[in-house]
Amino acid sequence: MLSIHRKYILLFACLLFFAACNSVSIISLNVKVPARIVFPLDINNVMVVNNAGFQPAGVGHVVDVDGQKETFEAPVSEPSTLMCRSLWEYLENQNFFSGIDFYNIPLKNDTNYLSVQPLSQNKVKEMIEQTGTDAVISLDFFRINSTLAVGKYTEYGIYRATYDVNTQMTVGIYAPGENRKSLSLSDSIFWESFGTDVNDAVKKLPFIDEALTTAVERAGEIAGKALVPHIQVENRKLYISSSGDLKKAYDSVKKDDWDSASSIWTTAYEKSKSLRLRARCAANIALAYELQDDYTQAAEWATQARKEFSASGLRSDAAEAQDLKYYIDRLKQRNAEKILLDAQE
Repeated sequence: MLSIHRKYILLFACLLFFAACNSVSIISLNVKVPARIVFPLDINNVMVVNNAGFQPAGVGHVVDVDGQKETFEAPVSEPSTLMCRSLWEYLENQNFFSGIDFYNIPLKNDTNYLSVQPLSQNKVKEMIEQTGTDAVISLDFFRINSTLAVGKYTEYGIYRATYDVNTQMTVGIYAPGENRKSLSLSDSIFWESFGTDVNDAVKKLPFIDEALTTAVERAGEIAGKALVPHIQVENRKLYISSSGDLKKAYDSVKKDDWDSASSIWTTAYEKSKSLRLRARCAANIALAYELQDDYTQAAEWATQARKEFSASGLRSDAAEAQDLKYYIDRLKQRNAEKILLDAQE
């Protein structure tokens, strides 16, 4: 019998009915994801600094009207400083470190923003002694590019406008006596609109300064998620029905009684001669084990579900088979992530 701990918030987002009797409930899980860097246990207080330099406002931003391209000056000054502040705010809200400081004076004051100049150990030691922190999180590189493109979309006079913003960054981790650790990250964000002419299409896009601010602040959040464990929402399929064992089990799930539901699925799996029903029960049992943080058993049951679907004649490229393949891979990944999370908490 499975014992399910309520470590997840289950959101029954919607019901997708495939047929009168067979349905799927989409359940959203709050999944904890490990950071990409493991901080030493004695690092409790950190400081965020800007060591990226200044990208000139007129560099990296292009407007393209029917193939005619020109550069323009971005209306957001010092995007690297804004990104650092966003990173600092994100880390402050995560409560992972005991203290987070923000060093609001840029360390690199030139426009040679394309080069990475890591902090020296002497500089790191000086800053740590001045602030009483244990480590420095430094934005060592930041670049933002954007393209505003507009042109005729169809022969009927409709115009399409897009605004595409890309960010690239390198974050360095510095601690006394430790070698520099670094992460290189990137992100892109895209807007699209349509209109009866160029101006009509463009005016439906967000203002350039708002779009760039959104992209830069999002870059700070992305960097933060790479540095500390975070929660992300992931969807899972739960096979249900309007009758029979799947309905009984789903009634138990709605009461948050996963033990009873698992018992029903297991009995149905063992007794049923229907390969499709066995496959759906196995997939549901896999989800129950995932909620118990037993990813090994979950992967085994998901693999069994895929085998049952295959034996029933379901093609390997069918949606259910592909979903299970992804699910098995994700469960194996979560098993590896659990080891990292244990080292980070």
